[in-house]
Amino acid sequence: MTERLFSRRAVMLASESEQGARLVEIAVESVRLAREVSDDRKMGVLDCADKLHRMVELREERDAIIQTFHDVIELQEALSEECGSLLISEYLLMCSKTLATT
Repeated sequence: MTERLFSRRAVMLASESEQGARLVEIAVESVRLAREVSDDRKMGVLDCADKLHRMVELREERDAIIQTFHDVIELQEALSEECGSLLISEYLLMCSKTLATT
């Protein structure tokens, strides 16, 4: 299982959004399940498959929520770079027109 890494900004935006409460619920349930799995294993119970499966589902839901904000950040950065390039292009065009008239 590969753990997805997100930027701090994406996590903060997600936690401060309308999805923030759901992220807290996911974290609480994940911790509860992890403790139960740990206790079950200590007692010799190996059949924790349902709990482990639920933990995977919760991770996937968490990652999907944060991925949305990660995608928005990437789009903003791409637009910012493109707009910056346009501004530079406009400036260079303006400079070339100024040089042509002098």
